[in-house]
Amino acid sequence: MSKNINTIENSQLRDSSVVMDLKRMGAMHQSRISFTRTLIRKMANENWSVTKSKWDLCKDGYGTAIYELKTPNNTYNVVIFSNHIEDDERNDRVIAEKWDTTFTLIDGDVSDTLLDALRNNVPLQEAGRNSNRALVLARANKSVRVFSHVIDSLAKGEQPSIEEVSKVGYILRTTAVYGSGKFGINDYAALGKNPDFSQSFSAEMCAVYILRQFSLDWANFIAKNKGGDKAVSLDKDIQRFLGVGNATGLGMAPYLIRHPKVVDNWLYQRELALSKVSLEEITKEKSKELIAYLNRAITHLEDVVTINEHQKELNVKAALEIPSIIESTNELLGKTYKELIQSTTSLSFEAQEVLISSIIELYPQLVDCHESEMRVDEQPLELSGVTIEALKAKIQSHYSWALKYDFSKEKSNYWFWYVSEDKGEPRLGIRNVDKGAELELPLDIARQVSKLNKILVDISNEEAVTKFLLENPQYSSIIRRIWTMGACKMGEIQANVIDEEFLPMDLLRAKLAMFGATKFDPRSDRWVQVTFFQSAPLVDEVHNGEWLFPQIPKSKDDRLNVESGKISVSRTELATMCNNAFNGLKRDSGEADLISKMVVDLEMVGLNGVKHFANALKYLKNSNNLSLNISSEGSHITADLNNDTILGHIQILVAYALESVPNYETVTLEIKNCHNRWLVFSQALRIAKKGLNARFSWNNSSDNGKISYCINANDDLPTVCNSTTDSSDVRSLTIEISKNKIESTCDSAEVISSQTLQKSFNNAVENGLVINLNDWNDLKEVAKAIYVASSETSRNDAGGVVEK
Repeated sequence: MSKNINTIENSQLRDSSVVMDLKRMGAMHQSRISFTRTLIRKMANENWSVTKSKWDLCKDGYGTAIYELKTPNNTYNVVIFSNHIEDDERNDRVIAEKWDTTFTLIDGDVSDTLLDALRNNVPLQEAGRNSNRALVLARANKSVRVFSHVIDSLAKGEQPSIEEVSKVGYILRTTAVYGSGKFGINDYAALGKNPDFSQSFSAEMCAVYILRQFSLDWANFIAKNKGGDKAVSLDKDIQRFLGVGNATGLGMAPYLIRHPKVVDNWLYQRELALSKVSLEEITKEKSKELIAYLNRAITHLEDVVTINEHQKELNVKAALEIPSIIESTNELLGKTYKELIQSTTSLSFEAQEVLISSIIELYPQLVDCHESEMRVDEQPLELSGVTIEALKAKIQSHYSWALKYDFSKEKSNYWFWYVSEDKGEPRLGIRNVDKGAELELPLDIARQVSKLNKILVDISNEEAVTKFLLENPQYSSIIRRIWTMGACKMGEIQANVIDEEFLPMDLLRAKLAMFGATKFDPRSDRWVQVTFFQSAPLVDEVHNGEWLFPQIPKSKDDRLNVESGKISVSRTELATMCNNAFNGLKRDSGEADLISKMVVDLEMVGLNGVKHFANALKYLKNSNNLSLNISSEGSHITADLNNDTILGHIQILVAYALESVPNYETVTLEIKNCHNRWLVFSQALRIAKKGLNARFSWNNSSDNGKISYCINANDDLPTVCNSTTDSSDVRSLTIEISKNKIESTCDSAEVISSQTLQKSFNNAVENGLVINLNDWNDLKEVAKAIYVASSETSRNDAGGVVEK
C-alpha cells in the first residue's frame, strides 16, 4: 500500500552534493515531470484539440500553414511559414539568416491583418518585430537526408526504411525556440496567470509539439503531390517514432547559472517526487514494471546514434550495467526503492539516472502533483539583519564545494564567458588566448565565493552584512546570491564553470533533460543534437500514458528483409525440422521431441541452438552407443558417455541426479567424454523450475574457453559465462544441483546476462528466428531420411482431380 507522504519533513531527500553534482546532472534523462511529458498529460486530461485550419502550400510544400489549438480556456494558433532555401543557406548555427520553416504560437485568433504582419516578420526571426500576442518565436531546418528518403519512399508507394529513419529520428530540427518576451513577443511574467501555459516552458514545448505534426503532414502532402495515386501515407508507427530534432549550443548554458532558483526548484521537485517513491516497497508487480522500463532503456541506449565517441562509451557502459540493476531489483523484493538506489552508487551516472527516471515512472499518484510546482519566484532575499557570522555559515554549509578550487592556478581560470556580436549570444573563450576576457560575464560563481571567503576572514562576525557592503559594494551580488541560495533545498550547480575540466555539455544536457529531450548526440563539447516528442502520441490520439525511452518501431516487413545466407523460421517450424532430423537417424537413445526442444530453447535466446545441433549431427550419425558407465560416491555422480553426444542421455542422467537431491545440500553430476554440451540449456531451465539452483560448466575445445550456465531457483533464464581457460580436459560436463543459491564467479565483461537472453527471446517471439541457411539445409538433408518415396498411392491420398 502506498504511503501518504505530503510533507517535506517526512520525505528523504538525497543530499544536494549528490543531486547538484554537474557530472550527474550531465547524465540526466527525460522523466515523468519533464516539460514535454507534463504538457501532453495536460492536453489529454483537459481534452485539448489541434486542427489544421489553413493549408496554403504549393505542390512542393512552400507557403503558410496554421494549426488551431483549443483548450477549455482559450484558442491559440501556431502559424508556420515554409520557405525554399538553397542547401548552402541551411545552417543550424544561431548566425543563420534563412531557415526551411519559421513559426510562432499566437494567443487568440489570427486575422488577415495579423497574418500579413507575421509573414513579414516571423521569417526574419531576430531581425523582425513581433506582436505581444505571440507567445513563442522559433525556426527549424530539414534533416535533408531523412526528409528526402521519407518523401521519395512514400511517393513510390513504399514506407521509408526504419533503419534509415532511426539514424536521425526526425524530419525537422529546431535551431532556436524563443519565449520570455524576446523580439517583441509576450513576456514570461504575463504567462503566470495563463491557465494553459503558466508552467515553465510549456508554451515553447507546445509550439514544438505542433510543429512535429506539421512535419508529418508536410511529408505526406509533398509525397502525394510527387507520387500521385501511387503514393502512400506514412505509417502511424513511424509517425509516432518521428519527433522534432533540436540543435542547442552554448547560448542555453548560462541560463542555468543566471537562474539558480529555477534550477534549484526543478531539481528539488524532481527529488521530492523521487523521495516519496523511494520509500515504497518493491513489490513483485511493480518490479516487473520497473524491469520493463530498464530493458527498454538498454534498447534505447543501444539504438542511439551519435558521432561522439565519449557519449558512445557512456551509452555502451550504461547498457552493460543496467542488467545488474535488474538483478538487484529481483534480489531486493520486499525492500524499498531507496535501498535499490543506494545499491547502484558504484555504477556510472548514466545508468543511475536511467534508474531514477524509471522509478519516478512507477507512481503517478505520488509524482504528478509536482509538475504544477515548477514555476518559482526568483526574487532574492533581503540582507537586512544578516550578520557576517551568518553569512560565513552559509558559505560553509552551501558553498564548501566552491572553496575546494585553487584560483591561484591557471587551470581554475581557464575559460571566460562573453557575449558575441553574433546575435548577442553567450560564448566561451580561453583566457589569454581569445579576445574579450576584459568583458567577461560574471558567471564565475565559485571564484567569486572563494574571493569573498578570503576577505571575510578579517571581518568581525558581529558586523552587519549591510555595513560591510557599504564599504565593499563590489560583493553585493555574490553575497545576495549566497544568502538567497543558502535558503534553498538543492542550491547551486556545484561546479566551477571556468575550470579547464568544465564541459558545457553537462549544463546543456541537464536543461534539455528537464525539458524532456532524448537521444543526446553531442556534436562537439559546445553543442548537441537531441530529439523532442519521439514516441509521443500524435495530435489525434493524445493520451496521458507514458512514452519513456523511445523505441525504434518494428518494421511490418522485417521477415522479408533477411540478409543473404540466412532464413527466417518460426519456433514450430524449427521444432518440427529438428524432430524429423533426429527421427531420421533412427537412434536407439534419445527422445525426438525433447531434443528438438533443447535446440529451440537455445536458439530462442540467441545462443545458436541450430548451429550446435547441426554440429551434433555428425556424432548422432556415426554413433548409436548405448554404453553408459555410471557410478556414485556420496553426492558425486560420474557418468562416461564414451565419446557420444549428450543428447541421447542427458534427460535421464539429470533425472537420476535429482533423485539424490533430497539426501544432500548439493549433488554434482560429472559427465565425461561427451559432446554438444551447449545444448544442455533446457536442463538448466528444468532444474530451476523445480525450485533448485544449478551450475553447468565445461571447457570449450573450439576456443579454449570455459562456459557455464548459472541459474537459481525459479529464475526464468540463466546467466551465461564465457571465460578463458588453459585446461586440457575439453570433453567433460559438470552439473552442480544445489538447495542453496549458486553465485556466478565470472567477470562482468565475460557474462551474458539473463536480461540479454530475455531480450533475444522477446525479439524471436515477435519477429521469428533468423538462422544460417547452410545449417537449415543440413537439418533438411538429415530429415529426408524419414521420407518415403512418392508414389501414385500417396499422390492419390493427397486428393484427386475434381470432375467438372
